[in-house]
This record gives sequence, C-alpha cells and structure tokens, in this order.
Amino acid sequence: AADATPSSLPAGTDKTARSGRFFLPEDARILPYGKSQCYQAYRTVPELYSQAHTVVLGTITEAGYWDGTGRGQTFYDVQVDTCYQGSLQPGDTISVLSPGGYLRMGTLADTFGTDLFPDLKEEDIPRTFLDQPFDGAPYPKAGETCLLFLGAPKEEAPYPIGAYSEDFFFMGRFRQEEDGLFRRYTPANRPDLYDDPETGLSPKLEFTLQELEEELKACSGNHSQP
Repeated sequence: AADATPSSLPAGTDKTARSGRFFLPEDARILPYGKSQCYQAYRTVPELYSQAHTVVLGTITEAGYWDGTGRGQTFYDVQVDTCYQGSLQPGDTISVLSPGGYLRMGTLADTFGTDLFPDLKEEDIPRTFLDQPFDGAPYPKAGETCLLFLGAPKEEAPYPIGAYSEDFFFMGRFRQEEDGLFRRYTPANRPDLYDDPETGLSPKLEFTLQELEEELKACSGNHSQP
C-alpha cells in the first residue's frame, strides 16, 4: 500500500464533487481574516475510528477552495489507495472539504459588504482572497499522501453533494512526511492538544504505515463486536 501511486492503482470510480471549487489566480491578493480554533480534541486512532464514516489512505490529486457557507475551506480530491472503513475501492476518487482555506472577497462583499476593508478598490475584489486558517493548520496540497478519517458525504445544499468532510478537522488527517512517517498537525501554541486531560499522558503522535494499519485492524475487530 505504501508504494501505490495513482498511476499504479486500478481504475476506480470518479466520485468527486467539484461544484463551487475555485483556485487562487497567480495575481491573488491575500489578506488575513480571522482565526478559528478547535475546542474538542480527538486524541487517538481508536477515538477517530469509532466516529468516522470512512477511513482511507490516498493521494491528493487536486486542491482548491470553497466558500459556499461564507467561510473558507479547502476542497480537495483524493485517489484512494486503501479503504479501511466504508465502501470505497482502490482507485476511487473522492472530494473532501477541510476546515480552513480562502474566502473570496466577492463572497464576503455579497453577504456583508466591504466596510471592514475601507481601502479596497472595486476592481481589486475579484483577485482578493481572505486567508482563514483553522488553528494554524497547513492546507492540504496536491501530491500529499494521507490517512484520512472522514465524515459522511454531504447530502444537502449548500454543500457540494457527495463531498466527504474532515469532521475531525486536522486531527483526522495523518500526512506522510519526507521520512516516511505519518503525523498529524499539532498547533504550536497548544503542544498538549492530544494529551489525556486526566493523566497528562501523550498518545503516540507519529506512525509508520504498518503501525497505523495495525491500530486500524484492532479497531475494526473491536468495532465489530456487539
């Protein structure tokens, strides 16, 4: 599984949902605009697994943005390598909404106006985007390999119908880094985010793919028991 690439996977089903996706133009003007923070911690793989609708290992093939609810989100596609929970097959391609991304100034202007930006010129609105990070987490990028714990596909507007969601925020995304290990983001200002509040103990924060798969296998066995 670790060596699989999109080109080597079997032909799967295109289940993407790109409605409303946009990309930053080369001349994009980026402005900071607020910060969001997680108030609930998902500390361990079993905790994530027990609440996830779908768990997959895959490669991000395209990453753009979406602001259909008035907040910036990253809107990316993933080609599935392995599905550990759910009904997806190797080679399937899905779309995922992730909290944190860019909001188009035009979207904000249509809803709330531009009073917060008195120096903004009308002609600059189409190329102006507002950066809305979530706890400072980096936005998913094309080419990244990730293990993802996802919520159920969206079924109602205004969300793109069929798009999965990062219900557990960045805590449900384990990204494979250059050393081959999978890690999830930890906010610099909250290094103890994943610590057990009762014991103060820290869970395992980096994994080989084999270690993750062993944990997922154990979760699957426990989950199937009545």
